[in-house]
Amino acid sequence: LRVLCASAAEVICLFFLLSPVVAPLTAEAQTGAITGRVIGEDGGGLPNITVYLSPVASSQTSASNYQPDMVATDEEGNFRFTGLETRLYFVNVTLSKGYIYRPVPTSERSARGPYRIGDHITFTLVRGGVITGRVTASNGEPMIGVQVSAMRVKDSEGAPVRDIISGRPRTTDDRGVYRFYGLAPGAYVVFTRGGMSGRPISAYEGYAPTYHPSSPRETATEITITIGGEAKGVDIRYRGERGYTVSGAVLSAAPATPNAGTSVAIYNASTGFNAGTVSIRPGDSQNGFAIVGLTDGEYEIIARRAGAEPDEYFSSQPRRIAIRGADVGGIELKLEPLASVSGKVVVEPSPKICDSEHKPLLDEISVSARRDTPPALILLSPYQYGASMNDRGDFTIYNLNPSRYFIIARPQNERWYAKSIALPAVAGRRGSVRSVTGINVGRNGVTLKSGDRAPGLIVTIADGAASLRGRLAPENEGSRPPARMIIHILPAETASADDILRYAQMVAGTDGAFEFKNLAPGKYWLIAHAAPDDAPIDRPATPAAWDANERAKLRREAVAAKNEIALQPCGRVNDYVLRVNR
Repeated sequence: LRVLCASAAEVICLFFLLSPVVAPLTAEAQTGAITGRVIGEDGGGLPNITVYLSPVASSQTSASNYQPDMVATDEEGNFRFTGLETRLYFVNVTLSKGYIYRPVPTSERSARGPYRIGDHITFTLVRGGVITGRVTASNGEPMIGVQVSAMRVKDSEGAPVRDIISGRPRTTDDRGVYRFYGLAPGAYVVFTRGGMSGRPISAYEGYAPTYHPSSPRETATEITITIGGEAKGVDIRYRGERGYTVSGAVLSAAPATPNAGTSVAIYNASTGFNAGTVSIRPGDSQNGFAIVGLTDGEYEIIARRAGAEPDEYFSSQPRRIAIRGADVGGIELKLEPLASVSGKVVVEPSPKICDSEHKPLLDEISVSARRDTPPALILLSPYQYGASMNDRGDFTIYNLNPSRYFIIARPQNERWYAKSIALPAVAGRRGSVRSVTGINVGRNGVTLKSGDRAPGLIVTIADGAASLRGRLAPENEGSRPPARMIIHILPAETASADDILRYAQMVAGTDGAFEFKNLAPGKYWLIAHAAPDDAPIDRPATPAAWDANERAKLRREAVAAKNEIALQPCGRVNDYVLRVNR
């Protein structure tokens, strides 16, 4: 998806939350229209729901300047966009009136869009949950105008999540009452800080947060929310305990550009929760900061500076600190320039191999860089960064923190696959900027340091991709495989043993179904593993094939399992059965 993930707010851009239904191409393709319907849980249409459409941006600039088209659904929940050019589009629903998208099991989530003219899309919305309660002082008097936050800590399947606070904080009324609505199902902790650094001045600024019912985070009571459910009486008795302060200065060898903003954020090291963020005022020659209202514990702190241009972003290395019954001062955070990767997507010239009713478009190819290991705190920095790409296929991935990255090229069109990803050797250093070149990125990834530039990456896309759809079945009658299984597909040819682009993995659905698309033609092995108990389900697992030792281990297991299949160019296998032992 053509979104620059490493924004100033460092929001993780994972668009795997919905599975809208897309009807087959119809005669609407001739009229330049995309149509659809928004329905409720009972299948009835929802009126007056805002739907917006925007083209897949061919560049970061066009993405930021484009104003989406918006329409409201009619009395039957129908919507229609007309007069569209032949290109790809994103279509989304504005969540309002307490509605949320219908939750989908993690293993069955898929990216929404992009869509073509002629598509008919159905979005299903359900009522979100509600949490309401009252905040009082230690003497029982209502606390008026204090902010309350609800943080989801487990999803509807009971797995831990790393969401930032769900939605905006609510402010108590003159009775001390707050109310959240439109909450996704899962388990929440509810708390008030009274006042927060960087927020409007409050009489309670500098106090430690109090969690429901009257607890620190460690003993907070979790509130379970179901679809359309309401949890009442989630009251908070404010503890009124003063917190501690972390202070210091942000250092940088590079002068701040006009309109550049510097912020410092601190995260709880065990939960990843943002415990405070402050901004440094422009013109502050000391670049000093102070984050107040913190409790004892381990934290990671980081500074960021956002510039006017994509290559003007800076970040410090995360620093681990501990608060033990006292303020912590003298913290120095050094800003360093972030790295980037740039190159070109090339579609290999070839005769039309696969019959398709769609003309392939460069918009259908997303390019991103992903860390080989996620950061210690998933909220501290994204682990996957999207590229901005123009109509000629030139792209740049900005704001990469020091790490090793693999480049992911993902065609939306089933007839294409990523054939190679390479960084040719060019001149080494330009001024003070180190250029990284001469690497088979598809096989080895690319290791970047602060300020590195890796130009000239060539992503080659070829026609003739195959796909494989199947299901798991027990080896022995009466047995059942584990609930969560990871399916691996890997090349059987010895010559392709280290071709990372020929490897793929996915979590099977609750019914054991799995599907692989955009595979290069050739021979493959398949094996299945039980997912580790601590495997995160709110982000894709790091591919095992990225590690040479794990890759060799997969191949040994695959040889022993003998589950081999040959996929022909444009081949579509729909009924493969992979038998597994418990």
